[in-house]
Amino acid sequence: MKNKKRLVAALVILAVLVISSGLFAYFNATKSSSNDQKPPVEIADQTIDMNPATEQEKADTEKYKESLSNPDQDNLPTGDDGKKEVVPVIGSVAQQGASVNLSAFVGTIVEDGGTCTAEFSNAAGAAPSFTKQVSAVADARSTVCAPINVDVSDFKAKGDWNVKVTYNSSTSKGESPRSSFKVN
Repeated sequence: MKNKKRLVAALVILAVLVISSGLFAYFNATKSSSNDQKPPVEIADQTIDMNPATEQEKADTEKYKESLSNPDQDNLPTGDDGKKEVVPVIGSVAQQGASVNLSAFVGTIVEDGGTCTAEFSNAAGAAPSFTKQVSAVADARSTVCAPINVDVSDFKAKGDWNVKVTYNSSTSKGESPRSSFKVN
């Protein structure tokens, strides 16, 4: 019985020593100081520096991120009325069930307070044109028109239709190219 107790005690002490040694080795291997220099990694004619970013690199990165979030709106041409000339983009226009859904945005400006007007016209001239107007809001990198959803019954003829989007605000204006779609 005494020998069993000694054996259990020895095994417990041995287990504690093994675990302690393993933890010591792990923490020493993962400990790094700011003075440690890591060798560069080479990938197909490119070298990647794995060291922490320098203050200059951090400043350059922040400057780049700022340029992405604030496009240079001052370089846009202006019209006779002093407004910046922009070109709205029709992201999509299609019939989905009982409505025609249109999405549009202006990628060259970031501003609130504008309006987007969609002008729908029948390609064959078989039905009168009509418009729908929505507000526009700034997002992170553009100005987005609120979704335009038009009931199919507003289209007085089935077939091919065209749409163009006009954007207007106190500082900017513009018109998209026409986009075609079908009404069934």
